[in-house]
Amino acid sequence: MSLRTSLGVAGLAAVLLVPTSAQASSTPTPTLTAMPAEQLSAQEVPVLGSTTLYDEMDGTKPTATVLVHGVRRIAGATVVYYSAGLAEGADPQALYKFNSSSLDRNITAGGAGAVRLVDFSGEKIYTPLFADNDTSSGRLLASPARSWPAHEPGGVFWTFYAVMPELPAELSTVDVMVGHGDVVQNVPIGTGLLQPSVPQEEPIRMGEAWPQVNPIDQAEAAYSLRPQDSIRPLTLSVANADGTVVEETTEETVTVDISSDVLFAVDSAELDGAASEVLQQVADKLNESADGGEILIVGHTDSTGSKQHNLKLSRERARAVGEALTPLVKVPGTWLKMTGRGAEEPVANNSTEAGRKQNRRVSVIFKQEGAK
Repeated sequence: MSLRTSLGVAGLAAVLLVPTSAQASSTPTPTLTAMPAEQLSAQEVPVLGSTTLYDEMDGTKPTATVLVHGVRRIAGATVVYYSAGLAEGADPQALYKFNSSSLDRNITAGGAGAVRLVDFSGEKIYTPLFADNDTSSGRLLASPARSWPAHEPGGVFWTFYAVMPELPAELSTVDVMVGHGDVVQNVPIGTGLLQPSVPQEEPIRMGEAWPQVNPIDQAEAAYSLRPQDSIRPLTLSVANADGTVVEETTEETVTVDISSDVLFAVDSAELDGAASEVLQQVADKLNESADGGEILIVGHTDSTGSKQHNLKLSRERARAVGEALTPLVKVPGTWLKMTGRGAEEPVANNSTEAGRKQNRRVSVIFKQEGAK
């Protein structure tokens, strides 16, 4: 059963079908009907779920709302349709920073542009495909950067798409993840592109039409050589209260990311006074869960500074952490290997201070006990 209602956002000329529960409705997905702008209020736009995004992971700065309109199978791929909007009076630039279209596959963006599909039963996460799938970066198969409004007022939803790898045939629903990990559950999987559609040469208001999935994107998706690069194992991520220690668990390994800001002073590789307590907690985790073998210590920096300087600093920081952990780790048959990768493996956008803070880290990676 669906509730037919209007959305209380100024400038939004559309009527929505909103599920009455927090999860997606099984109601068949209606499609837009081409009509003049003055008749847009009569349209019905499917909304299969929604979530609110926050500027920071602590949930203190609500910024954008995301609506999921459809997850649709096409030949060799899956298309996700969604909209994002700001509150009335919000800074128009606020939505633009959520665009991840220009980011490569190594960056985990934290905004509306960071849309993923999650198959919890299959323990897989599906991320947008890239046109250049034989490299580590390339053009994202999604709404182009020019379609993200940078000067439009709040109170309006704007519609986008992203092309994902093909989902398993047995799946009838999937979870849609956006932002820092907000999930819209049990979205039904349909078939075929939504119509009518228009080329996304500029921002498209929700309700005017669906963005046309670039025919080149469809071809790239169907014949991509390495779609597996956009399919990743599902990880369980847990952070402490201030987000300075983040633990990610997969079926085989555990990665503990420690913020360099709690270990070192700026541009230093000398552990400070606060580091000992944090590293003891990491050692306790290793002693509890590690299954022997190699424990990899990897230093990472943000993009500030030269490539050579960042690589040197990351290696020195990894060595400092490894040397401090060595006497604390009591698991038989383990050895520590230290290395640094500079700014080459960011987990956030280096164009913001919050992103640079996330990228300054030392990772401790080990095989957990009982892993296959």
